[in-house]
Order: sequence, then structure tokens, then C-alpha cells
Amino acid sequence: MVVTLTIAGSLGGALVIAAPAALAGGDPASSTQQTHPRVRPRVGRRRTTFELTFTLAQAPGRAGSEDTYYREVVSRPARAPESCSPTPPAAVFTGRQGSTAKIALRPPARGWCRGRYEVTVFLQRTPTCGPPLGRAARAACPVSADSEPGIPSAGLDTGQAQFTVR
Repeated sequence: MVVTLTIAGSLGGALVIAAPAALAGGDPASSTQQTHPRVRPRVGRRRTTFELTFTLAQAPGRAGSEDTYYREVVSRPARAPESCSPTPPAAVFTGRQGSTAKIALRPPARGWCRGRYEVTVFLQRTPTCGPPLGRAARAACPVSADSEPGIPSAGLDTGQAQFTVR
């Protein structure tokens, strides 16, 4: 299976990368980094818009030369076609520690397929230079032969939630 990752660039644009599903995941987070995600309603229909809520275990943003943010991955039911996958929800780039993030999970163009979907929330840390994510760069970042700036690590798995479509 291939997963599409969207990475916000330091120049205000976005980069889309297709990667094996194993790279989309990450290590489990410690108990203090868990976000306790929930999806409402728990059961819906083909055109239901679900709402994902989770608690920010740490504030997203810039710390030194690292951007921290949360991204949400919605996994389609087992043996379901690619058309059952929704557009990836927007990442969370701002907020305060302890606050609640609310994300709308909109159905794919053809509607949700029947079955159980799983949503995983990842805490991402991306090495960076320049302005915070979402703002225009004033200068180009230096290029190093040792690493690729702006490419996130696998991330920390901060929790999962499920919803069912009937």
C-alpha cells in the first residue's frame, strides 16, 4: 500500500510525497504524549462528516530549528479500494498544550465505503530553517549533503480512534 504525505514547505508551498505505508507510521508516544483521539459519531453513513477531536499533548510550533505539528492519517477498511480513502485532513500547526483540536473528516468523492476506519494522530518534528510553517521565507535555506531539510521524521503515534460506516 502507498500513502501520500503532504509536507508544508518553508517557502509557503507544499510537497506531496508517495511513500510506503510503513513510512507513514511511527513509534508509539509515551503516556504523557498521548492525545486521546475521539471520533463522533461512532457510526455513520456514506455521506456523514465525522469529527475528530484530540488533546494537544504539546504545543505545535517552532522550537529552535525544528517545527512540531500534528498530522492525522485515516486508514480505509481492510480490502477496500483506494477510492474509499478520504482527502487527508489538515495538519495542526498551532494551538496551546492541553487545548482540543477539532478536525472535520469529510467523506471521499464517492462517499465512505462500508466498514471500520481507523484514525491515527502523529506528532511530527521536522528540521527546518526560515520562518514558521505557513509563512513566506525571507531567505533560502542552506542545502546540506548530509540531510534533506524539511522532510519529517516518521513521527510519534499519539493515539488512535475508529469509526464505522454502515
